[in-house]
Amino acid sequence: MSQRTVRMAILVLGLFTALVHLVVLNLTMGTLDPKFTLNGLGYLGLLWLFFANPGFVRGRRVLLHYAFIGFAVLTILAYFVWGHGLADPLGVVTKLDEVLLIAALAYDLRFEPKT
Repeated sequence: MSQRTVRMAILVLGLFTALVHLVVLNLTMGTLDPKFTLNGLGYLGLLWLFFANPGFVRGRRVLLHYAFIGFAVLTILAYFVWGHGLADPLGVVTKLDEVLLIAALAYDLRFEPKT
């Protein structure tokens, strides 16, 4: 699989989970939930850092990968800690999306130069 394909997967998977947290969950609840909103903004911020590659990120891309993976893992753990389970279909789909995002980010690490 090429780096371009992996990066496209990261973009699509990241945008999906960000939009679910920012839009879908807040609309479903009928109010802005701070946890969901901050989580969605976190995903958008990490995606921006990942693809815009601003100066302060250059040379630290491996660290950015690990931060992104850690954020997704924390999101999955928070889902189960706060009492949500496998009974929620949207939650299950979103968690599967985040697991695939973690896998894509881990695979993308292969393309980063070793320093």
